[in-house]
Amino acid sequence: FVILLLAGAHLFFSDWKAGGVYWFDLDKERNIPTWVSGIVFLFFGLTAVRAAWVEEEQKKAGRIFRWTPLWYLVALVGFAMSLDEMTILHENLFWRDVREVTGSAGGAWVYLTQWQILFAPVFLGCALFLGLFFADRGRVSRSAVRYALLGGVAFGVAFGTEALREFFKFLGEGVYDFSVVGEESLELAGGALLAASVLEYASAVERISGDSVLDAERSFFTRRAVKVVAGVILAAIFLSIVSFATGRYLASRKAELPRLQRIVHPELER
Repeated sequence: FVILLLAGAHLFFSDWKAGGVYWFDLDKERNIPTWVSGIVFLFFGLTAVRAAWVEEEQKKAGRIFRWTPLWYLVALVGFAMSLDEMTILHENLFWRDVREVTGSAGGAWVYLTQWQILFAPVFLGCALFLGLFFADRGRVSRSAVRYALLGGVAFGVAFGTEALREFFKFLGEGVYDFSVVGEESLELAGGALLAASVLEYASAVERISGDSVLDAERSFFTRRAVKVVAGVILAAIFLSIVSFATGRYLASRKAELPRLQRIVHPELER
């Protein structure tokens, strides 16, 4: 419901501005949509903390859980995502440095952003960690696995849509506006689904009876985990190829340069 509400507000009130802020524009920052996303990611982090506490309580009853402290690393990922959303951190860090290099390189590189080049390994590492850990904990609850899988797919499509933002701009304002709504909606849905996955897992753990839950001798690298890792890596490779190919296409069509690229390299303007 919240996603639909934000999408509708963007479609009808994106041009409304007060105090220098476009309050309902999904393509802008530090407004209501970014606050909502930040709160969802913060909630995801808090659910991970709750899952750690639930496991600790179950351990007192003699049940076994491996690597419970890793839940706090999951929480840290959620808190970092919340901070990034509310402060537009990855958009502001090293943007000039990266564009000084990509602008000099020319060609497809001028259409790529710092998050696609500099921060891509960080995003990939987080995705691999979450995939491995959720695959391991998913043996407790199939519902938690489904929510986590849907959340991961939503994030993947959202990242892909953002990677192609310059291509959508090239296709026209209407297409770009539609892509913005899709990207932001999927990102918000992804955070909500991951939080739902952790909540479902914690509830399932509280309902468990028996002496053992997760065998301490069992490896993280189960068949399910290998499939998840392979899926994440293949998705990353696919997005990288598509991003660069799209950049080459835009360069061949002499598409308008990204705004930040024009600031750093005004001499490149066509």
